[in-house]
Amino acid sequence: MISIILPSRNEADIIRQVLESLLQQKNVDFEILVIDGQSTDNSAEIVREISLHEPRIRLLTNERQKTPSALNIGLRASRGEYVCILGSHSTYAPDYIDVCLCEMERYQAAGCSGRIITRPANESWQAQLVAWAMAHPFGSSRGSFRTQAEGFVDSVSYPVFRKQLLVDLDGYNEQLIRNQDLDMNFRIRREGHRLYCTWQTSAMYYARRNLRELLRYADSNGRWCGVSARMEPRSLGLRHYIPLLFVLSLLSGFALALIPPVSPLGMLALAALPLHLLLGLIFGVCIAFAEKRWLPLLLPPVFLIFHLAYGWGFVQELLMPKLLGDAGGSNLPS
Repeated sequence: MISIILPSRNEADIIRQVLESLLQQKNVDFEILVIDGQSTDNSAEIVREISLHEPRIRLLTNERQKTPSALNIGLRASRGEYVCILGSHSTYAPDYIDVCLCEMERYQAAGCSGRIITRPANESWQAQLVAWAMAHPFGSSRGSFRTQAEGFVDSVSYPVFRKQLLVDLDGYNEQLIRNQDLDMNFRIRREGHRLYCTWQTSAMYYARRNLRELLRYADSNGRWCGVSARMEPRSLGLRHYIPLLFVLSLLSGFALALIPPVSPLGMLALAALPLHLLLGLIFGVCIAFAEKRWLPLLLPPVFLIFHLAYGWGFVQELLMPKLLGDAGGSNLPS
């Protein structure tokens, strides 16, 4: 028995497709726990409507409206020996859970996820640019869940776990509104377990709809990386710190350039900006040739604002901390 835990809030545009893909899962006995964060659109009504005809779906309420709270609600309510932690921005291959479970057992891993393929949220030019930027290793790094290779990894997204492992680790840290998955993956590895990513199955992740949403997403991720860096810096990989170093390089370069005489060190630090744009152009041209479209040529500034927003959010949270979750005791009270 596998319990699918699906946090959701204001996902009316896609929640029906997500549930349809989950109801088509093959070779596994499962239940779907949709934990709704008091949506202000009609996504909860959509779930309720589908659940009337599909008893495997249960709709639960997350009054705190935060992802780690939803995950812990799902853990408490789940009936399965295994749990599958999924996202409501994605749809899943019919064999997703079955393959992840089999690969987890095959490689004796604590958790296993499939390959995550990034797709645009809609057909607009902004959504397409955002998807390309988030799916490319230059945009998200080689270690991101959107780009990671098959094999043992530091972190898995949309994984299958044994439920008891997460319960023994006291559930998800509800102080972390974001990065709760990185924190859990780190704690699992700290206990001596391994995590595996398989390319034998896949999920389709639908990226942000426009550049404004991308900036908000990057800023929020950067800020919560600042929180993670203060609470447990080892939960982050080197890739999480690179946008921070990029922004600090530019800030130091501008500062040194304003102090006469002009510092060669400051000019060297500022060289990171044209180098970034050059690399963005090279990768944009490669994508343009592969896609046979001119639109990817606009990617250099998209890569740049993505990394600047992420890095600046990180800097702000380190210098002026303001994101703190509600402190509490055990995440999984009896």
